[in-house]
Amino acid sequence: MGSGSGRDAGSRNTRRPSKSGLHESKGGRPFVKKPPRRPRPAEVQPSAAVPPAVLNLRALSAEILDEVLNKGAKLKSKLDQRQKKVTRESDRALIKEIVSGCLRNLPVLDLSIKEFLKKGIEETDPFLLSLLRVGAYQIFYLDRIPVYAAVNECVEAAKSAGMKPAAGFVNTVLRNISKRKDELLSLPYRYSPPLSLSFKYGMPPWLVERYLSRFGPAEGEALIESMNRPAQNSIVFFSSKDLMAARPVLEREGYRLEEDGLFPLTFRVKGRNPADSEAFLNGLFYICDPASQLPAAILPSLKEGAKVLDLCAAPGTKSLLISKRTGSGVSVTASDISRKRVELLRENIARFRAGNIFPVVADAEKSLPFKSEFDACVLDAPCSSMGTIKRAPELRWQATRERFRLEGARQLKMLVNASETLREGGFLLYSVCSAEEEETTAVAAAFMEKCPGFSAEKIKMEEPLRSALAFPEEHLVYLFPHRHAGDGFFAALFRRKIGRKS
Repeated sequence: MGSGSGRDAGSRNTRRPSKSGLHESKGGRPFVKKPPRRPRPAEVQPSAAVPPAVLNLRALSAEILDEVLNKGAKLKSKLDQRQKKVTRESDRALIKEIVSGCLRNLPVLDLSIKEFLKKGIEETDPFLLSLLRVGAYQIFYLDRIPVYAAVNECVEAAKSAGMKPAAGFVNTVLRNISKRKDELLSLPYRYSPPLSLSFKYGMPPWLVERYLSRFGPAEGEALIESMNRPAQNSIVFFSSKDLMAARPVLEREGYRLEEDGLFPLTFRVKGRNPADSEAFLNGLFYICDPASQLPAAILPSLKEGAKVLDLCAAPGTKSLLISKRTGSGVSVTASDISRKRVELLRENIARFRAGNIFPVVADAEKSLPFKSEFDACVLDAPCSSMGTIKRAPELRWQATRERFRLEGARQLKMLVNASETLREGGFLLYSVCSAEEEETTAVAAAFMEKCPGFSAEKIKMEEPLRSALAFPEEHLVYLFPHRHAGDGFFAALFRRKIGRKS
């Protein structure tokens, strides 16, 4: 499930102030004026090997936050890159908590910082602003870190970043924030919806308005609130036998399992990263969000000898679920555009001993190298990934209306290409980890218009999962994050008509 992260072209010329003092582009991105970059010292350079004695976690946190907000970087990628320098697990966890927390509370942080800026948010150096956000987040939300320590570390971070003249400014702003903490945290209550919800749930005002307009006040707020919760680790077992073998191992290692309740053999995991478990290394369970199982759950039953094509397949979630739940009599061709990701797919095939999955490299945006030979095709298309916002909080600040539209156009092209791989009567399943209409119902409607050789196929789903789903039409389904603890997801099911080739 891919995602891009580019800023809208020309956003510098489309700046407009919002009621809160936050600046947005036409697409809704926060706008921050970028003065010329000051040189960065070794400790905040991605490629530098930094002695632990001089490592400044606040400088690393501010650098990541700056790159995510102002360069469209992916949070996970930047965390992985920077955390390699950090030896202690507690320090790595702190960096992740600070940066993720800043992204989830950005409107409140900026509203508070703005109280002490003469030039305003948009005129402040981006890295310096990120450093102030890092400090303010710790003062407001991390009680276990003494205020003096948080402030002093941010001051030292400014010095180490070649901004020594600004160190006094950082000290003054953060100490004023600490003195007026309770007053500043009460500022958002002066506003009414939708702006008050933007502060409450850390969401851009334009997205708040979008969801309230679509879902109504009560359900819209429930959706927005759910999107600001941190994601939980979840695992799925491919069989009851695997669960019985893995459970004592996991419990011995200190993990706690909580049953998902909607998807079979699926559990939320409490404890450290489940990828560290011996049971995972032995291929007894797979790590994925429960919503990722929706395509495999929707796909109709297939006969012995059926052939399935899984497009954009890496790292292999859908292929593995289809393979394990349909048996060895069904073959799965799993394709992805990235050779590197196909290698990851091969590793998962080997780990989970799925001998009926055959990985290939193919670009779904181009004419595919397959004849009309498959009984089913699954396209889990690259998208805005807005449904995964719990685990990727930066997406709210990188999203634009234009981005949704462009993703929809790209997805439609892939869906048409996918449709050409099916034999008569074959099933076509389209899915995205997004609930945005431009990428979901709009794509499904455009496909039906463009490809009259396909009909809508009713999605059959049993309880308890059915009650958690929303069906705009009988062949379209949403799984919203406020109705289930997992990600947001959408799927549509079509079928090639008998006697029609297009």
